[in-house]
Amino acid sequence: MPALLRRCSSKSLVDKCKRTSNASELDSLESEAFDDGRSRRKGAGYKRDSQFSLLSDADDGNKDMGLSEKDLQRDEKKKASVTLPQEEVRRSYRKMCNIEGVSPCGRFARQIDDTVADVSHSMLGPRDVKCICVALSTNVTIKDLDLSGNDLSGKGALYLSEALRENTSIDEVTLEECNIDHPGLQALCGVLLDMKPLKSIDLSKNKFGTRQADLIAEVIKKNDYIENLVLSGNEIDNVGGTSIGKALGSNVGLRRLDLSWNHIRLEAASVICSALKLNSTLEELDLSWNGLSEDGCRALGRALPHNHTLQRLDLSSNRISPFALNALVPGLLKNDTLKELRMCMNPLTTVGAIAMLQCFEKAKDTQMKELYLMDIPVNHEFLDALENLKKVRPMKVHHREPNRKKITQIVKDRTLKDYDPAMILFEYMKQENMRLIDLFRTFDTDSSQTVTKDELREGFVTINMPLSDEALESLFERMDLDGSNTIEYDEVKVGYRSTMGKMRCSSRSQAQTRTEEDKTFFLKQLKKLVHKALGDKRKLFEVNAKRRSSDALKERREEKLLELRGKRRQRQISIIAVFEKTLAAEDLKKKILERLEEEK
Repeated sequence: MPALLRRCSSKSLVDKCKRTSNASELDSLESEAFDDGRSRRKGAGYKRDSQFSLLSDADDGNKDMGLSEKDLQRDEKKKASVTLPQEEVRRSYRKMCNIEGVSPCGRFARQIDDTVADVSHSMLGPRDVKCICVALSTNVTIKDLDLSGNDLSGKGALYLSEALRENTSIDEVTLEECNIDHPGLQALCGVLLDMKPLKSIDLSKNKFGTRQADLIAEVIKKNDYIENLVLSGNEIDNVGGTSIGKALGSNVGLRRLDLSWNHIRLEAASVICSALKLNSTLEELDLSWNGLSEDGCRALGRALPHNHTLQRLDLSSNRISPFALNALVPGLLKNDTLKELRMCMNPLTTVGAIAMLQCFEKAKDTQMKELYLMDIPVNHEFLDALENLKKVRPMKVHHREPNRKKITQIVKDRTLKDYDPAMILFEYMKQENMRLIDLFRTFDTDSSQTVTKDELREGFVTINMPLSDEALESLFERMDLDGSNTIEYDEVKVGYRSTMGKMRCSSRSQAQTRTEEDKTFFLKQLKKLVHKALGDKRKLFEVNAKRRSSDALKERREEKLLELRGKRRQRQISIIAVFEKTLAAEDLKKKILERLEEEK
């Protein structure tokens, strides 16, 4: 209430304030008092200095409130000075905080003398921002103001717009995620349309839609001072994007435009990309996380050859497929200023990435220095294409690492056929705890003190390690040193020494390149295979033995059964014979009796 009474510039408004207790009516009276004070000053021909507007608004009507002459003289001295010392700025800030009934922001008070005032995420509301704006209206040191993460809403944006009208030193303003509504943005755009020399403004994450995009488009079209405009993370759709694209074509001051994380697709994407053909100042454009797709790439490909200022372009995550890339690449190759291109998180595939490198390798006019292809799968063919590109131009390509996961070679499991037959033979002798002479006698089935080729073949079959014809011929030729077509015991001893000494497999080239670990593994595998073959042989022998025993048992059972059947048959025959004899005796008896009766 005291603050509102101080703002009232007429006795009628003062009386209304004293009679009113409703909060909503007080808010309406506050805005009425603000407008009434401004109109009275304009009607009286009052020309305030550009550094005292909000301060004079706060103190307007002091005479009507019956303030002392000492206070009035002090205010006149403040107005007479061109600039206030920073200590006076702090006093005015604290005074305004007392009037509004809010706690001073310590971060802002400590940065009043600095060129950067960062009060982001300080939980400031509209009244806190109003107090800061009063101090800003008389401050000449702060050039960069950051109010990100605070709830400015409409009133806070209105207070800030008034401060920006009167402050000529602020060049950069950051209003990221400040919940600015349409009236607040309208007030800010009104300041910018008055050709306020502001170089950079960040309006990201404020949920701006079509209506707000139209206001921003008007600023882009008419304001030539803004060099950096950030609109990332809003809800600018096709209609709003189309408005911004049309305004971008006539802008002559903007150097960096950030439209990332919006809903720009189809027609809007085409209009924005086509605007590059007319724009002559833009150096950096960020369109990442939108939906350019094939239509936008086609428009961008047509516009880039006519643009001679763009140096950095971000097209990350824009649904650019290899087909869309075909429409974009010709424009990239003909552009003579673009130095940095970001194509991350697009479905380009490895083939598309390789095609881009090959096109840049053959291009003559391009000035590309950096290419970002992160999150796109690459392989060794891509690396080869990159090496060829670096031989032609010093271009840095940022890409993900190729798949370096160790690919295990698919090796067919070894069998006994892959080993030297002589090694198999002597390994069998070792595992069976046989002497060399015992091995020789096993193969010498006819006890002729020599082993023929047929006996060698049958011997390997006997030990369950059959050889192929080629392996048998090779082994026999190596063992038959004198060429007699037979193997003698002395020749077996020589073959045993040479085989166990060299420890080689059938392929000499593989043996030469094999390391010690490979040799150890090689011998272990041979032992396992021979052991398995012997185990299979024993199992087969046991199975055959069981089968033979079962067959013998069946034969004995069948013999017994036949014997029982024979005995039973003989018994039946004897019974039949006895029965027949009995019948014959009875018939004979009947005949005798009949004859006796006849004789009688």
